[in-house]
Amino acid sequence: MAKILAAFEEARSVKGKPTVIIMDTVKGKGVSFMENEAGWHGRAPKPDEGLKGPQGARRRHGVAERLLKKGGEMAEKISLEYGAKIPKEKRPYWWNSQERMKVEMRATRMGFGDALEKAGEDPRVVAFGADISDSICISQFYKPRHPERKARWISVGIAEQNMTTMAAGLAKEGKIPVIGSYGVFATGRNWTSSVRRSATGT
Repeated sequence: MAKILAAFEEARSVKGKPTVIIMDTVKGKGVSFMENEAGWHGRAPKPDEGLKGPQGARRRHGVAERLLKKGGEMAEKISLEYGAKIPKEKRPYWWNSQERMKVEMRATRMGFGDALEKAGEDPRVVAFGADISDSICISQFYKPRHPERKARWISVGIAEQNMTTMAAGLAKEGKIPVIGSYGVFATGRNWTSSVRRSATGT
């Protein structure tokens, strides 16, 4: 941490030109079942998994239990506070609350994955992944049932700004590119990238 802070201070002192800090990091460093496993990039550990890590020993001192209890109490308080502000209806219109409104409850991202898998039948469709591909189901474009589509799958890592510009280029050439990321990355990374280009005149 001291080296990181020193690097920030050094970068802050540079005037009139861009700076970059390159960090050689390891995902999940120090946690045996997480270290160097890219799959942990997009999900949090479950309580029992979290207690297996370096902090797991603290369970003996009751820290984990106290934190979980506090979090549960806070969630209940928020639920009551905001639940009271929701307008009440004479009849329950929420999905699955009535026999005639029964539906299969699935996350939107899963529907996205299903639709993209079907859309991939068109050979013009090209899909991009940005390190959270399984999480948002965009990788369903080619796996597990369509390994032959891997040639139309482009992984860009943590670089949504590159993903967007590459997709624009493919669209110009007649392809149908599909990109996906978390909202804050899809917008924020592109916005900051354009600001940097403007600032440096590139």
